[in-house]
Amino acid sequence: MLKMNFVASVTERDIDFILLEELSVNAEFREWFSLQIFGDSAIKSAVGAWHSVCDTQFGESDIVFIFNAITGRRVAVLIENKIDAPPQPNQGDRYRLRGERGVIEGYWDSFKTCIVAPERYLQSSKNTESYDSDLSYENILDYFQSLATSDERFAYKAKIVGEGIEQNRRGYQAIYSEAMTKFVHDYFLLASREHSHLGMQAPASRPAGSTWIMFSPVDAPKDVVLAHQLTAGFVKVFFRGRADDFRTLEERFLNILPNEASIGLAGKSVAIFRRVPEVNPITASCSEQQEEIEEALLRLSELASIVAVNRP
Repeated sequence: MLKMNFVASVTERDIDFILLEELSVNAEFREWFSLQIFGDSAIKSAVGAWHSVCDTQFGESDIVFIFNAITGRRVAVLIENKIDAPPQPNQGDRYRLRGERGVIEGYWDSFKTCIVAPERYLQSSKNTESYDSDLSYENILDYFQSLATSDERFAYKAKIVGEGIEQNRRGYQAIYSEAMTKFVHDYFLLASREHSHLGMQAPASRPAGSTWIMFSPVDAPKDVVLAHQLTAGFVKVFFRGRADDFRTLEERFLNILPNEASIGLAGKSVAIFRRVPEVNPITASCSEQQEEIEEALLRLSELASIVAVNRP
């Protein structure tokens, strides 16, 4: 019996309920969580924590934690939890839209989005940049282990989180889509003919939900990447990790962007973005949507040129 696995597998829902319990009943954990997300002790009193909070338009938040802040404002943290499954298309953006709707509808005064995942996942997934903050399983494990000798329940929770980390190390086996893989290959051929300067990343096998096309121009700074969000209908230029420089970047670019383009925060990054026609890579081929793709590539080229000439 001692050689048997502690659990056969750990699901994201298992971790959800550990976090939900601690945020609901453990003031010390809430204080620690506040320090991880806000860099300070922000909580005056907890309002509550909820699991699987759904918005009919913008989808589901794994956990929503609401508290009354020391400043007097009501604050929400919208939490996405991942072990090893790939991000859904525009998932971080939808978290932000749900947060903004909560402000408009009066559920909270301000909010932050947060992704919780193993460190390996956080380092490997570019999509984590669309969240305001991140918290690793390893940090949560350290917290539980620090209390394990005084309370066996924390030792138990540490084992569950540790199994989640180990499961991530074993790796997620993506289910690749032939249709999506062919679409990206055809897109690459199209982009290479007229817009090779954008430096589209070489195509590879893809799951159906992997609908971001990424570009890295050769002459661009390392912190600048480009993206075409196919199904969302946006082209974007990201200044990765430059959220603290938002005001400087806004002053530099706001008045020289096309009227249809905007600049804003995107998690830890700053993004210049412009709406373009939506493209569905599963229901129609690349050739059937060539006009829409060419327009997107043209708009992305325009944004890239503006950034190249006026780079900070």
